[in-house]
Amino acid sequence: MKTYDNILPLFLSEKEIQVKKRALSLLRCRTSAFSGFLKENNLSEVLICDIKNTDVSDFFIQLARKGLDRTTCKKYAENIKAVFKYAQRRGWCGEPPFELVQFPHKLKDCAARVLTDEELSQLAELTHKKDRQLHMAIMTEYYCGARPGKEARLLQAKNFDLNSGMLRIDSENAKTGKTRYVTMSDDFIAICKDYGIDKANPDDYVFAKGKKMGSKPLSENALRCRFNTYRKRLNLPENVKLYSAKHTAASRLIRIMDINSVKDFLGHATIVSTQRYIHRIGGGINETLKYNFPSPTKVNGCAEGERRI
Repeated sequence: MKTYDNILPLFLSEKEIQVKKRALSLLRCRTSAFSGFLKENNLSEVLICDIKNTDVSDFFIQLARKGLDRTTCKKYAENIKAVFKYAQRRGWCGEPPFELVQFPHKLKDCAARVLTDEELSQLAELTHKKDRQLHMAIMTEYYCGARPGKEARLLQAKNFDLNSGMLRIDSENAKTGKTRYVTMSDDFIAICKDYGIDKANPDDYVFAKGKKMGSKPLSENALRCRFNTYRKRLNLPENVKLYSAKHTAASRLIRIMDINSVKDFLGHATIVSTQRYIHRIGGGINETLKYNFPSPTKVNGCAEGERRI
């Protein structure tokens, strides 16, 4: 008989030749998270056949406390359950212990908040002066709606067509799995040229090691860790995150663009996702209610006492 940690490497080795690289990365991340939970709770030496429903439920409660929503928890469950099914086929355990598992609503809101005008200005000024690469990452998020993970981190110079003013986010890096094109503003094109993209090798990664463009992209958490350093220097709260630049742009664009245009900018698959996104970051500001609500003391633009008979 074997433990979960004994089985996991065998399972991932099999999946390595069955699934695409991105899917394998997510699979490894989610299944390893359960391994970490078992270690934290002194369950790593327990045989996989002896892991209980309550143990699995406790894991998902922990995920909820970290801010993961029910949809994400279910994706974790699907991947972890696959490990148990793999073990079941080989006679190492019985039915996977997921029958009574509940997926709680997230217990902590970990969403990045929108930056104020002053905060964004301070952050842009400081990073431009001290860390040009991080500044470029923040501006790519802000001006192009690129997610700070693979969408931005794995961009190469050839993705930036500065002549036509279009940024291409390739399908293998896009969250939706589809290539998308984003119109670059003149201001952002100037930032790209200042960074040197127009003179770079087309295959160079824009966010490479050594805080410059090069042949090897940054590790997954490098930009986030550096951003957190500047967040601390500016005394910004912890809910200001690298993702905040994209949130901030969306909160401003929804006031001047129709929601379908904002959907395309954000790279959402459906308008429903955009509606939820906008509501989460800004509550869905209604410009008419904010600036043109009828006055209770005026009728047709005249004060009550000024009405003509």
